[in-house]
Amino acid sequence: MTNICLVHGWGVNRAVWHNIKAYFEGFGQVHLLDLPGYGDRTHETFPARIEDAASLLANDIPDNAIVIGWSLGAILALYIQINRLVEVKALQLIAGTPRFTASSGWRYGQRLSNFVSFSESFELDYGAALKAFLLLQFSGDECARQQAKAFATAIQDYPDPSKATLQAGLKVLEHSDLRTGLSEVNVPVQIVCGEHDQICAHGASTFMHQHIAESQLVELDCGHVPFKSCRADFTAATTQWFSEFDVISTNGKGAEPV
Repeated sequence: MTNICLVHGWGVNRAVWHNIKAYFEGFGQVHLLDLPGYGDRTHETFPARIEDAASLLANDIPDNAIVIGWSLGAILALYIQINRLVEVKALQLIAGTPRFTASSGWRYGQRLSNFVSFSESFELDYGAALKAFLLLQFSGDECARQQAKAFATAIQDYPDPSKATLQAGLKVLEHSDLRTGLSEVNVPVQIVCGEHDQICAHGASTFMHQHIAESQLVELDCGHVPFKSCRADFTAATTQWFSEFDVISTNGKGAEPV
């Protein structure tokens, strides 16, 4: 049976996948992975270097698995494949980016001043900052407040991450740059982005598609959380990718009701 590993993003935990888990279970053995410092692993601290964070994550990924990464999870999944930390069958990069912060040669990232303010808000009040962060993730979606509230409720079933974990993750986001490694990716990749994403600009996904040879780009009418906001379109595109790129046998699967 094919192993399918789902990797969440910064500031949250594996609960983000609960509404989509059953869909992926139709194709293989699903592993909802908590990053160090999150969910059931709050006794740990997330590393401040992408090399260390990716190495710890790779230890939890079976060989020849399909890795589904969202946001920071997509960045870590991409790093793992570029550096061959574990044998990966395919990648699905959801709302990802090769570089999170903007620079003179990269206009698809967050401005450093915005990034600093964002970091300080979480330092002062995690609960309030999380609510604002989740609302931003659903920006451009219908019923954004309701979506964000439901997301927050699921996430808060687990303990809050420590400030050290949050700050370390932000350091990884601030300093990581995977652009030059994109040509090294040698497995099928589906890149899924929201056209209204306020966290990782969809232009970053276009850039990845242009530089990853065996990739497919899917642009959906939503914000940062396509698998929640556009579930039907997301699952349809994923099933099609599984079949067309020979990632996994679909055998008519994927017609899951919304």
